[in-house]
Amino acid sequence: MIQAQLHGKAPSELTWSEDILTSNIFGLLKYLSTPETTVDILRCSFNLDNRSLVIPDDTERIIYFFWPRLLNSEPDLVLLLDSSHGTHVIGIEAKYLSGKSSSEDLNVEEDDRNNRQRDQLAREIEDLFEPENYQLLGISKERILSRNMIYLTLESYMPREELQDTINSLRNHENQVDGKEVLYWLSWKSIYGVLRERVMQGSDGYIKDDLLKYLNRKDLISYSGYSVRSVLPVSWNYSREKQLPVHPVIKINWQYRSI
Repeated sequence: MIQAQLHGKAPSELTWSEDILTSNIFGLLKYLSTPETTVDILRCSFNLDNRSLVIPDDTERIIYFFWPRLLNSEPDLVLLLDSSHGTHVIGIEAKYLSGKSSSEDLNVEEDDRNNRQRDQLAREIEDLFEPENYQLLGISKERILSRNMIYLTLESYMPREELQDTINSLRNHENQVDGKEVLYWLSWKSIYGVLRERVMQGSDGYIKDDLLKYLNRKDLISYSGYSVRSVLPVSWNYSREKQLPVHPVIKINWQYRSI
């Protein structure tokens, strides 16, 4: 699909699909030979306190689950970052031109709300802490080192109000989960900067090139600043010795003429 979109051959209705966007980018990241690039991208996530997501350097592999059907939600992606010490679980809800698919319906009592009447991110966070979902993901509770949720959006600025709504939803439902500690935000545009700075060879290099072309085509690029080139100094000073020649001015004779 990414090749069709790079060459303008994909149906126009797919151009704005957030599912296609997620599939193209993370589907290629999945095939990189090492997990470092994906880890660096995830580290560009920030919470409401402007603290970045901490991921240790010992990640050995990343397992990708696209659109897993969990107990009460279906996040776009669940990543398992495996190391010899255990597993970091990271859920990703990706948005492109839309916001959350559902929010808290305040017209319905909390205990009576169904999934479509609950905050989407809150449900997904709750599912990351639900042991019943661990079997689906193939992990044991004992190996889990951390669980975090990333809200991936188009904006270059943090959608603080949306994040705060999710945190409030978790608090109001008396969860043991502190949303402020596990909810992070990431911009699609951060991915371009990470990829551009990495040196990749072989098949990884081809993946990088296609991703950069795709992100550029989608205008998902971040401002990278500007460079200032050095300018050679110009030496000069006033001189009284040399004077410019003064050319004589021809005299003009004229007079009024009566009509």
